[in-house]
Amino acid sequence: LEDLAEPAAAARAADGIRDALRAPFSVGGRVLTITATIGVATSSGGGIAGDVVRNADSALYVGKAEGKDRHAVFSEHMHATAMERLTLEQDLRAGIGRGELMLLYQPKIDTRTGRMTGVEALVRWNHPVRGLIAPSDFIPIAEQSGLINDIDTWVLNAACHQAQAWATSPTGSVPVAVNVSGRSLVSCGLVERVLDALDMSHLDPRLLELEITESAAIPQEGRALGLLQTIRDLGVRIAIDDFGTGYSVLSRLQGFPVDTLKIDLSFVRAIVSETAPAPIVDAMIAMGLSLGLTIVAEGVETETQRAYLVKRHCSELQGYLISRPIPAAEVVERFVSRSVIAAVA
Repeated sequence: LEDLAEPAAAARAADGIRDALRAPFSVGGRVLTITATIGVATSSGGGIAGDVVRNADSALYVGKAEGKDRHAVFSEHMHATAMERLTLEQDLRAGIGRGELMLLYQPKIDTRTGRMTGVEALVRWNHPVRGLIAPSDFIPIAEQSGLINDIDTWVLNAACHQAQAWATSPTGSVPVAVNVSGRSLVSCGLVERVLDALDMSHLDPRLLELEITESAAIPQEGRALGLLQTIRDLGVRIAIDDFGTGYSVLSRLQGFPVDTLKIDLSFVRAIVSETAPAPIVDAMIAMGLSLGLTIVAEGVETETQRAYLVKRHCSELQGYLISRPIPAAEVVERFVSRSVIAAVA
């Protein structure tokens, strides 16, 4: 757009384009509508055309990240953010091959006995310059770039080897849970990757559990059911993670080959008293137990939450009250030496 009276006119033009694109149109007898996200960059005429296009692209990326169906106007901060993301993506791609990923393990305990029942493997990135990078800072980049499949494969293999190392040492069997991304659920040969990890580590499949988020599993019900059943037939356990934040359709959940439900920490945080009811948590526990499932409460941080969940017969607890994610050696030092690992049935 040339000879605009003011930069704001470009934003108004972008909204006009979006309004025009929203108009319904007919294809094959069906009425369809579309939305658009538009990045806007302005120039005084003295810059390089390629830089203007790059800036508009940076604004477009921000608009999509903020929810799509909108316009976003470029700022210098956007360019810095885009360059930071690109740098991190390149570093992550190289770092996976250089062995910069590492696993920490967060223990789960039995509510009745206090004994450790297993651990959840959680990936961290030990950047050679930036130090330890939290998953919230690099997992979204991995998902957008496709690197999440490489990370999932690495985590699965590393966790299985650690579990086998425990099982063949005086430590004894420690069941380990591994998160599976939604992208990996119905693509990228998940069954084959599980088989390869078990084969290379020689791990008893009963010591491995795959955690799949509810929002990833339910929408892909048709494709996911057979895949999960195949994995479960190997002896691997299946858990629905972040339960309650997605679809929570009992009639559909009943058809899934599931062993464990993990109550999302957002519901556990609603427990503020041992006596005041937390009806959603109560319903989740009762529903899961009636289906014969193991119920794990995530994000347990207070003694009040622990006591409430024990009274409601929640199966297992996980959270900072029990332990933060810790290295494998610390799992043995803090938990195995003080309690008996629950035996594999």
